[in-house]
Amino acid sequence: MFIALTGLHCSGKSYFLENLPPSYGFTAFKKKDVVEKLFLNDVNKNDFENSHSWYNYKFELNPYEITADIVNEIYKEDNLILDAVHSNLEWEIIKMMIPNAELVEFVTPKKVREERRISKYKLDAKDSSRIKYWHNPNGVSKCLISDVDWVFNGVLPNELNLLRFEEFISFSNSSKYKDLDIEKDDIYDRILMMKGLRKWKWKRQDVY
Repeated sequence: MFIALTGLHCSGKSYFLENLPPSYGFTAFKKKDVVEKLFLNDVNKNDFENSHSWYNYKFELNPYEITADIVNEIYKEDNLILDAVHSNLEWEIIKMMIPNAELVEFVTPKKVREERRISKYKLDAKDSSRIKYWHNPNGVSKCLISDVDWVFNGVLPNELNLLRFEEFISFSNSSKYKDLDIEKDDIYDRILMMKGLRKWKWKRQDVY
């Protein structure tokens, strides 16, 4: 099962993952750590100020390839959670590779998020930038949030959100999604196709 998290800054995504018991059987990945690893392995890394600027360049150049690189790097577990996805186009690409992937949003009031903020950055500016990413004009879906499968309340105690997580897993394993199940080898084929290493077998718009 592939789960991706999304939400505004300080909404509780990372906190939830850090407190998710191992008994649930999920491996968590922070996208910034995966991007950092890919960045350090790039022979042209010295051309960029940091991994963030490198990722932005790669995504503008070819969003399909860099997203496939990230999925390929982490898709080694049966159950994983990616923290986080922030672009409707990025999510569309992930769904092309893994049709039954789930998008989960954390929603938290601004006042609470302000209280959680530990750095000096202005939350309004960060929120504006992130919301812009949610509406990439090149995506089939015009807003990432319209594709959300489940929502968590970032104010609730973690114990209650764990109960919500169990409910979400039960819902996701329902028959509603059985027609989207594909073999793991097929997913790797899709990753290779996204990277341009194999011929396309399906169309982009088939996801929706």
